[in-house]
Amino acid sequence: MSVIILPTCPTTCAGTLGAVDFDDCAPETHWGEIAKVYLWVLDEIPFATQAEFDSAAHWATHISDSGVTAGAIREFIGMGEMPEPEQTETPISGDRVVQSPKKFTVNFDIDETNETNYNFLLLSECGGKYKACFETADGIIYGGKYGIEVSLKMNQPIPKTRQELVKIICKFTWTSRNHPLRQISIVA
Repeated sequence: MSVIILPTCPTTCAGTLGAVDFDDCAPETHWGEIAKVYLWVLDEIPFATQAEFDSAAHWATHISDSGVTAGAIREFIGMGEMPEPEQTETPISGDRVVQSPKKFTVNFDIDETNETNYNFLLLSECGGKYKACFETADGIIYGGKYGIEVSLKMNQPIPKTRQELVKIICKFTWTSRNHPLRQISIVA
């Protein structure tokens, strides 16, 4: 199961009936929870080809907790979600309706609040954009070989009680007409 190329949309008013697949005996389903986020610097592309993106050995040469070589990828472990994206529908002339691009958000909590991760939070407050992919707990990676250009906001609220963990709260946002590409993760 891979969706690594966006569809070609029609240029007429007619809708397109894409293929569907349902199985009464063995339906394919996927479970929630974003378990990992992979982040790299905007201008440093770690994958030149789809074959490199599909290679566990190639990923291993780029994933690093502290490396600063070109194409270094940070792997964040935590728990997250991607709720339904925000989108505006606007009525226009001729009894038509147009839809804005979708604003996507991934909310991701990091529960390891050591000094290194806290320092990453502080550095993220300098601003800038990143490229990201994210992976669900059942091993589906979203973002494709080019990643998703995201804005990152990180905070660390401190709960009122001793029974709650302090967490680094991350919010990754981007705007796109389409949901991100996905495939089975080679990194899982």
